[in-house]
Amino acid sequence: MGKLESDLFISASKLSRKLGVPRVYVAATAGVKLGLAEEVKSKFLIKWQNDDIQHGVEYFFLKKEDAMELLSKKSIIGTWEGDTFIIDTINGIEDVGVQTLKLGAEIVVETVHSYNETVTISYVSGGCVGVGAYNIFLGHRAFIHSAHPVLLTGYAAINSVLGREMYSSNLQLGGQEVMTANGAVCGVVDTHKQGLHRILEYLSYIPSATHVSPLRFFNVDSEVQRPIVAKYEHMFDVRHSICGYEDQTKKKWVP
Repeated sequence: MGKLESDLFISASKLSRKLGVPRVYVAATAGVKLGLAEEVKSKFLIKWQNDDIQHGVEYFFLKKEDAMELLSKKSIIGTWEGDTFIIDTINGIEDVGVQTLKLGAEIVVETVHSYNETVTISYVSGGCVGVGAYNIFLGHRAFIHSAHPVLLTGYAAINSVLGREMYSSNLQLGGQEVMTANGAVCGVVDTHKQGLHRILEYLSYIPSATHVSPLRFFNVDSEVQRPIVAKYEHMFDVRHSICGYEDQTKKKWVP
């Protein structure tokens, strides 16, 4: 997501909260878009440490005529060293650097507010990575397409950190087998038509707006320090230890 996409998303979400209507998010995003300042990219030069590329970069600089042009546009900040301009900051250009990370954080905050104030529903129509996936999880109610993963980091990056080829595709990290088994999504569909149908089906169970019939939000308290009674001899579901479960034989709740 860049600035234009982020502004559109946040504006639509705020309007949803203002009107009290459900927010439906159809997602297919590669996450935060880290753009390049093309007008600077085409002009900058590199000073290598000890004039040796093997020693790495000492600083980026511009020739005098190029620096004067970019300074007139207020695109750069830096210092002069003779007729050479050493670049400190690339300034005032959208979708570049940490500015886009700030936009990603604003989207996340808006989704939290939206979830607390109205109904949030998401449908993953294409692969969602990074902040795009995080946004899906924060909305809680989500359906995904069977062919598209939802993940925070791609499999190649994970393999690089692990130092070996542990995963061979993103579906192993965020595909339907993972997302449905851990309860991260409400369901999986095979076509976009099915996905939209599931959204409409979900909407049919809730009021058209919060002012028509206020939503009831329940705060469920779970003590951090509490005894765990559940005991197992063989295979078990770890969620039973976290949430408790109903013993079908004794017909009672086991914490």
